[in-house]
Amino acid sequence: MKKIKKSKNSYHHHDLRNACIERGVEIIAKTGYESLSLRSLAKDLGVSHGAPYKHFKNKNDLLAAILEKSFSIFSEHLQSGYVEGLTEAKSLQLPKKDKMIYSFKRLAFAYYRFAFEYPNHYRFMFGEAKSEHDIKSKVQDTMQNTFYYLIRIIENMQQEGLIINMNSSKLGLFVWSSIHGYTMLKLNNIDEVDEFSFARGDHMLELVADLIYQGIKYKF
Repeated sequence: MKKIKKSKNSYHHHDLRNACIERGVEIIAKTGYESLSLRSLAKDLGVSHGAPYKHFKNKNDLLAAILEKSFSIFSEHLQSGYVEGLTEAKSLQLPKKDKMIYSFKRLAFAYYRFAFEYPNHYRFMFGEAKSEHDIKSKVQDTMQNTFYYLIRIIENMQQEGLIINMNSSKLGLFVWSSIHGYTMLKLNNIDEVDEFSFARGDHMLELVADLIYQGIKYKF
């Protein structure tokens, strides 16, 4: 009996949902979300045409799942970055208020690292697909929770008198848009001076993080 060669792209059914999400991200990065379909995805992964439909109702549902996964990973990066900042600040024996400032700046590094570790996810998260396919409403809670995490940090710093006492959501939007702008410039290779580095020696990112804090601190 002739042995059937298993496709290198085939996946066990327990992993198919995540496989569809990850492969979907790759396809979107290469040819755009318009070219993505559950049928072509099934063929690409070496499964039956109907297999992806066991996990996703339609293409729109898949796009929502990709966005959900992307923001979940993003949120984990931000939270880990802040906690790592607190740990580093503690090892440096910084005063309480300085610890908060130090950890706040580490959020910028966490944001930046996520964009370069997951560039395809990052571009999709802030692209046009989610609005055109009306998938934003399906993952609104995950997206808002990510933003609210930043807001809570800002409000805690306001209580300590470290940040100006104004609307925390507006301050959060300022912080987010500032680091997002710098990150997108780097991701698109606009900057020819400062080369990307995960190391703490990334002086330009350190400056950006410091300037963001200087823009919202209590006393100028």
